[in-house]
Amino acid sequence: MSLFYTNREVRMINDRKRKKEISDAGDEEVLGQMYSCDFCTDEYDSETELHVHRKVKHREQVAKILTEDISCKICISQHKDFEELLKHTKSTHLLSSEDAEHVHREIFICDICNRMYFNKKMLEVHTQYMHDPVHKYKLSGSCPKCNKQIQIKHVWFHFQRHLIQSVACCQICLKKCKNRADLQEHLRTHPNYYHCTLCGYESKVKESFTAHMQAHNSNLHESGNIAIDESILWKCFAPRKNAKKSTCSMGIKGLCLNDLFVCVLCRGLCKEKEKAAHIAKYHLVDIVATKKRYMCVCGEQFFNNVLLKHHVFKLKGEHKVCDA
Repeated sequence: MSLFYTNREVRMINDRKRKKEISDAGDEEVLGQMYSCDFCTDEYDSETELHVHRKVKHREQVAKILTEDISCKICISQHKDFEELLKHTKSTHLLSSEDAEHVHREIFICDICNRMYFNKKMLEVHTQYMHDPVHKYKLSGSCPKCNKQIQIKHVWFHFQRHLIQSVACCQICLKKCKNRADLQEHLRTHPNYYHCTLCGYESKVKESFTAHMQAHNSNLHESGNIAIDESILWKCFAPRKNAKKSTCSMGIKGLCLNDLFVCVLCRGLCKEKEKAAHIAKYHLVDIVATKKRYMCVCGEQFFNNVLLKHHVFKLKGEHKVCDA
């Protein structure tokens, strides 16, 4: 996964003498290997600095890549066709296999902006920092990496000490790896998450999990003639249509997909035109047949407990599960 700093953030790093702070914290960038820019002759000793350079110094080239349909809008990379782009997105940014039909990691999605995280504590910090501007300067929270109590307004600088913003930082445990190649090796130490949120089924084998998810198919609407209400699609998939997409991922701001949609109910992956078919295949029985409704104390109702939990998470203390 990649992070692209803004010009203001680059200046902030320089002003705070970033490298000296990193060295004092004991999390130095590993030197030795150099990374070359594909637009010029400049070289850098970290992939993160190279990405910052490309974003700041080669705006026109980057903007051109972003206009291409087969380019990754997250890390600004080019691919030969759309299928290759999907494989890249699944393996590099969703930390799953190239042919995954469901995200093979536990994910946590912001109910306000639909940004995605692989670490629950990161989502908690994100919610406080990005969505509570009134109280942000008074709030304190726990660092997801070192558990130290920190002021939320200073969390960006604290994350710099851990190199959480690095492109080679594991977004599951927040360990800083030498580079993205080492990060891929490190990810193998985290077992894949094959857990069915529909019935609680768990497996350690991808094939068994895939077969189980396919067994949930109701086979009631294979013709594709069933009409799915747009409001249901809006609630069930991330990112939403109005989600602000950018080339900035990781860290506080989280991951926002551009070419794939993730089902909040089952972590299923599909393209824009496949969303209604996915709901008909896996969740239509829940939506149409069930008489049970899950309600928040604010009055909003949901047909699935997972959606209710996402709703409650965004404003702890004000939104709760209604017992009635």
